[in-house]
Amino acid sequence: MEGRILKRTLTERSMLGFGEFAGVSIRSIINVKYTYIGWIYYNYEIIDFDDDIKRELRLIEIPKPGIAPEMYADWIRKYGEKLTDEEKMHGVAKKRAGAARAAKVRLAAAEHAGSLSKRVLQGINQGRIKPPRR
Repeated sequence: MEGRILKRTLTERSMLGFGEFAGVSIRSIINVKYTYIGWIYYNYEIIDFDDDIKRELRLIEIPKPGIAPEMYADWIRKYGEKLTDEEKMHGVAKKRAGAARAAKVRLAAAEHAGSLSKRVLQGINQGRIKPPRR
């Protein structure tokens, strides 16, 4: 087992350490672009999410470590655009293109405006988070 990375289970408060949302919490990503969480779940072998997130996003369980890209395509067809108002009220992220774009812009603006939270600054200092480009 030496040198092998074990499965990581992420919660709402976990920070993503890679990709376009590096340094952003899982909850923030769900609110901006929840389909990215589905893509990560089905395409990354060692990343899993806690049961609350899987239930909220209706992710179909797959054995981890393991991947299932074909299941991501099925999940997108089934839940990618078809969220009812009732589901949105129960915590499922909004998927309207305008709202998602606006939220992504707000996240980027907050990162670059110099108003970094204590948590993000600590992550940058400890090398867990890449500093935002200025």
